[in-house]
Amino acid sequence: GAILVADYGSHTIRSISSSGAVTTFAGAVESPGTADGSTTAARFHYPSSIAITTDGSLYVADTEDDTIRRISGNTVTTFAGTAGRVLTADGLGTSARFDAPYATAVDNTGVVYVADTANNRVQVFRPSDIRSGS
Repeated sequence: GAILVADYGSHTIRSISSSGAVTTFAGAVESPGTADGSTTAARFHYPSSIAITTDGSLYVADTEDDTIRRISGNTVTTFAGTAGRVLTADGLGTSARFDAPYATAVDNTGVVYVADTANNRVQVFRPSDIRSGS
């Protein structure tokens, strides 16, 4: 019953309960950075959107880090891109490159779409790509 939001200015993913209570789900308030790990240890740098899969995994556009992050359970990993490597390149995992990815979406077949904003394109990751390369 909670709603998850990317809190761009606080560098966190926030949870809003059905009663309206706001808590930090992942990241640390006012501590931007790039760090994978548990949801409490992970760091984001201006996360801008979240997409959720049918299995409950989240894909986060971590805009200033030029990465797409994946949250599965209580673990945050870098799904695609490399922080500090602003470019455009197709690829899987850290070989993919983005410039200010701003939005993510997932369709009902598990395809992940990334709006690679400053590169003026959409990158697509199919479930077979995800299993084999990330």
